[in-house]
Amino acid sequence: MVISSLLTLGLAMAACAWLPAEPGADAAHVTTQTPPRAATPTWPAGVLPATATLVPLQDQKPTPTLTGTPTLTPIVYVVQKGDILGRIALDNDVSLGALLAANGLTESHVLSIGERLIIPNESMIAAMAERGLDVQPETPTPAFPSPTPRPGAISWQEANQHVGERVIVEGLVVRSRKAGGDVFLYFRDPSPEALTLHIPVTRLRHFAAEPETHYLDRWVTAVGMIERTEAGIQMVIEQDSELNILD
Repeated sequence: MVISSLLTLGLAMAACAWLPAEPGADAAHVTTQTPPRAATPTWPAGVLPATATLVPLQDQKPTPTLTGTPTLTPIVYVVQKGDILGRIALDNDVSLGALLAANGLTESHVLSIGERLIIPNESMIAAMAERGLDVQPETPTPAFPSPTPRPGAISWQEANQHVGERVIVEGLVVRSRKAGGDVFLYFRDPSPEALTLHIPVTRLRHFAAEPETHYLDRWVTAVGMIERTEAGIQMVIEQDSELNILD
């Protein structure tokens, strides 16, 4: 009986040795492989993925850059032959008082060729005005005591009504220029409808030296024919007896 039991046990063990191993039966001999991690996709420069969100340019707010307040630099004018203080101020749209104050000058100052003058800018004029200086532009006062022309004369403003007539005209010369040797005197800013006194270069010998400055800022009477030319309304002045300064 004992021998029979031992034989049965030995046959059972032999049979088990021939059976294949169950999956996971021997954990010591099982190799575990970790799957590779998915690589992060990359895109060529300038190419965006389908899920990218575009940010409008107006929503991108750059960091502001602080800059200093710009400083207005005044103009430096170099005095030329024939210049006078009133004309320099007029040509640069500043009052004579502002020009004098900016340069520490008086009206009696005699200019020299090559002298450098500061033309004040708006901030300089405002600063001088705060100090109580008389620097604001003002309407020039004519040398003649009354703006009403003398009997027999007309105002330069009426000249366009007398084209083709020989008349006497009165007014304050506020601008002048010399071009091609000819001298032009103006009662206001040059305009086709504003009278211009024209002294031809061939007639300059009959006038005082440098008539472009001699008559500037002076109240004058001019006698001659009023003509309409391509340049506008003009009166040609042939000799100094036709152009007089009224003091």
